[in-house]
Amino acid sequence: DPMACTYHAVFLGDVTVPDNTRIAPGGSFVKTWRLRNDGDCAWGPGQYVHTLVFANGDRLGAPDEVPLLTTVPPGGIGDISINMVAPQQPGTYRSEWMLMIAEGPLLGVGQDGQTPIYAQIVVPSPATPTAAAGCQDSAQYVSDDGLDGTTYASNMPFNKTWRLSNTGNCT
Repeated sequence: DPMACTYHAVFLGDVTVPDNTRIAPGGSFVKTWRLRNDGDCAWGPGQYVHTLVFANGDRLGAPDEVPLLTTVPPGGIGDISINMVAPQQPGTYRSEWMLMIAEGPLLGVGQDGQTPIYAQIVVPSPATPTAAAGCQDSAQYVSDDGLDGTTYASNMPFNKTWRLSNTGNCT
């Protein structure tokens, strides 16, 4: 009977992918959290708590439910991992997860057990070509069309052309 157990989870830290880790668009990663089982019944395969479920935010390519692969006894510490994929669009993404007690309530961390654990990543914008590393912009005057000193009527449009040489290593 799952109600005969007291369930309490304590978040100990991010093992991988700390908050706001930069992940390239479409990049896959494994998020691992470290939790301590402060309840009096084990978690894991065959136990009442055996699944992590998606609770809120961005799924980041993960399934709705991820089974716990190892048994975490009362007082024990477990690392729980999910395979995820970063979206293609730049931005900050947060994926929130909770433990599921049998077919019953969701279990999070914190005093009331209602705080989800989460992954938060930043997908950076594509680098702009002008920001190429070690790129030097420079130009040199070569010649012009020789119209200097030409007299024009006022308000009459004209074109002036200069020839420059790109002496740098940037386009």
